[in-house]
Amino acid sequence: MTDEEVHPMTVFLHERAKGTVAHNPSTDEDNGRHWIWNRHRHGYIFDFVVHDREGTLGFEIYGKDLDWIGRFIYNREIDYVEEPCEPVQNVVEECVEIREDLGDSVEMRKRCPNCDSTCSLDCAPELELMIEGTTEQRIFEAACPSCGEDMVKKEML
Repeated sequence: MTDEEVHPMTVFLHERAKGTVAHNPSTDEDNGRHWIWNRHRHGYIFDFVVHDREGTLGFEIYGKDLDWIGRFIYNREIDYVEEPCEPVQNVVEECVEIREDLGDSVEMRKRCPNCDSTCSLDCAPELELMIEGTTEQRIFEAACPSCGEDMVKKEML
């Protein structure tokens, strides 16, 4: 990459903010197609990948974080589309859901950015990304018990 080229992650984040979907077409080395998609809710972004392979029935959907996405898109052909093909749209509509107002408490562990204490709190996630009925990602919001600082944690499962 030269100094004049824009880093692929910069392009991805710009396009993601516009609401477009990243598409990696199949190649001779990899016959799979990937769509990197996201859903927004209450200021949070959940990223996930829809993957299909030529000659294989069905789609696979995975929750992914920005680290994985950054490694994936580097040195790959990525197109950005307003709307993916209809079968991909349909599978996302059927299989991807964001749940809120969850009542079950789980343990949230996080280091407070203000006082640097490590907290372990029982609290309910604010939001969950569900894929085919399975929780893939969670967002927690809580106050640090030591200093009161607001903390947010995104957890990949």
